Amino acid sequence: RDVTERKQAAEALERANAALFQSQKMESLGQLTGGVAHDFNNLLAVMSNGLDVLSLRVLDHADLRMLETMQRAVARGAALTQQLLSFARQQPLKVEKCNLNAVIRGFEAVLRRAADGIIELEVRPGPGPRPVLLDVARFESALLNLVVNSRDAMPEGGKIVIAVGNIELGEGAVGTLAAGPYVRVSVADTGSGMPPEVAARAFDPFFTTKDVGKGSGLGLSQVYGFIAQSGGDVLIRSEAGQGTVVSIYLPVARGTSGDADTLTGPVLDTVLVVEDEPDLLEATAALFRSLGYEVLTASNGSEAMDALGRRDDIHVLFTDIVMPRGIDGIQLARSTRDLRPDVRIVLASGYPLPALRAEHGHLDDFAFLHKPYRLADLVRTLGMAT
Repeated sequence: RDVTERKQAAEALERANAALFQSQKMESLGQLTGGVAHDFNNLLAVMSNGLDVLSLRVLDHADLRMLETMQRAVARGAALTQQLLSFARQQPLKVEKCNLNAVIRGFEAVLRRAADGIIELEVRPGPGPRPVLLDVARFESALLNLVVNSRDAMPEGGKIVIAVGNIELGEGAVGTLAAGPYVRVSVADTGSGMPPEVAARAFDPFFTTKDVGKGSGLGLSQVYGFIAQSGGDVLIRSEAGQGTVVSIYLPVARGTSGDADTLTGPVLDTVLVVEDEPDLLEATAALFRSLGYEVLTASNGSEAMDALGRRDDIHVLFTDIVMPRGIDGIQLARSTRDLRPDVRIVLASGYPLPALRAEHGHLDDFAFLHKPYRLADLVRTLGMAT
């Protein structure tokens, strides 16, 4: 038994290390890709503006046609940079609370047209999937991308099954996702499948096994980037000749237990955002509003304590650590925990957590978010706050 337990522990550690390596690789690729895309966008803007100026001066029709051709090339390049930014998780999201059964049902006609007549498409809605926070248009685009990929893997016909269901994940069960409730959307096909070495690179930008001119290699990387930005993860299970299953995991929206097919109204949680930098305070408040929170703001610890004393409906405290006027974020968090133990607390700082622990001592009672952060980081951290 001891040997078996050691073997199981070693296998679990190996899986965790593999998931961490994959996450770090995709994060590094995303940072590199995002930087390149931004620079490329700037170059395209210069070209586009220059072509517009030249078009006002040119009278020859042949030259005008050439300029129009060049502008179309610039537009295609701009579309490519948007795909790159999507993989890099740098596209703004319009998040709303939604039920994935309803989203897929509303988009089903488009998916069926994309599957073609020789492909059988089956949609299996889950029994009461819990609500998630999602950019619906981007999710529809990601789902369409997966269906098209499945279709292309079945040139002689086959079957695609889209399934939705609630799932509870343990720590480390899927990539680096935290333990908790998720909704899984899977797209399974009976196509040609992929050998392990191809499946391992499926999310890499520009990697494709399609013929030249039939794929940019950015489809799955866009899907990965969007889902990661939404706080989730994507897994591929495939075997050559045995088809492919792509599973999307999205975190359940906080403060909800919904199993209704139609969801209306915002998440009712109220957050108190504390930040002494006015522009950052405004931006953070807007980010929380986009997630459905009612937002209160304070520019220092004293104002925050006053708000906590006046309002008994504050559910989350989100505070910067370094602040003026006597009460810093950690003192505020500890006072809040004593005064209102029901309030979930998130600390945010540009300083690394080890340095903060060295200065302030034990901080494990609070969730921590490192600046600068993205929407996915915020959603994930809120899910861990106590």
